[in-house]
Amino acid sequence: MAKQKTITNNDLEREIRRLNKQLERISKVGAFSFAGRPGRFVSLQFGVGVIRGVGSALGATVVLAILIGVLRNFPLTQSLIEFIESNL
Repeated sequence: MAKQKTITNNDLEREIRRLNKQLERISKVGAFSFAGRPGRFVSLQFGVGVIRGVGSALGATVVLAILIGVLRNFPLTQSLIEFIESNL
């Protein structure tokens, strides 16, 4: 059988302390990166919102174009298109 490494309470405590220190460093960087600069924060959030909106619009356009392209091949859809065109 393979020899398993035993983990002691001391090992676990040291690892928890190490991870806790890393998390504290990460949270400090995130919390203070915009401190005292609300204009930068607002402009960044606005830019992110614009990019998400444009991405959503482009994605919806592509999905609808594919859906319409697929639906045009069905006979029921063809007759529905002809009916709409004749009544307009």
